[in-house]
Amino acid sequence: MRDTDDFLDEPNADKVIIARVGHAFWLLEGEQHFGAMLAGDGSYPKPVTCIAFQSQPHFIDALDAQGVSFHTLWGINPAIIRRLERDAELVEVTPPQAA
Repeated sequence: MRDTDDFLDEPNADKVIIARVGHAFWLLEGEQHFGAMLAGDGSYPKPVTCIAFQSQPHFIDALDAQGVSFHTLWGINPAIIRRLERDAELVEVTPPQAA
């Protein structure tokens, strides 16, 4: 797994990566798998990696370092995250572990 300083540099078609700040979630990588993940049809890379940021400013700083605007990210309904957790399809990491 990559450091959050470059988590968006080289998109990986074999991963779905989301970000969490508190109880809010956004898609960082894996847009081509987004529909399947939302529907839960099983045809998306598992487990889904969730990078847990400690605060919104920390998350925005990481995005800014990548030249990514927060406003371009897809939000994810927390109910989808609960399903991923229930089905043991979500692995949460903190930014230093994301390397």
